[in-house]
Amino acid sequence: EAASEDRMMWFVKAKEMADKAQQALHRHENDISEQQNRLKSKLKAAQEESSVVVQELESRQREREESIEALQILQKQVTRAEAERRSTAEDLAKANDDIVKLKEALTTATEAVRRAAEQRADLASHLRKDESSAGREMERLG
Repeated sequence: EAASEDRMMWFVKAKEMADKAQQALHRHENDISEQQNRLKSKLKAAQEESSVVVQELESRQREREESIEALQILQKQVTRAEAERRSTAEDLAKANDDIVKLKEALTTATEAVRRAAEQRADLASHLRKDESSAGREMERLG
């Protein structure tokens, strides 16, 4: 019976050890499950954050592309405005040249009018003298 009791004791102790091992295994499995859940949550949060970062980068890329397009449009407008400014400057230079020529023509015309007026006055004076001489000549002949 002693051997039977020893075996029983050994069986009870083995059962207790097996139960303790089973409990330790369950605790370990629970710990692993909790750790997996925490890691899954962290992974999900990291994926969401990564998605937000990707969206932000895509938004910045679109803004950059839009800025480049806007700058290209502005560059074309600046080039066009510069060409218009040069054309306007050329037109102004031509207009200034025309004004100088018109002033010269006006001065020449004014001088010609003054000379014509002087010649008219001289002719009128000669005519009066000629009329006066002709009148005296008619009286003398008369």
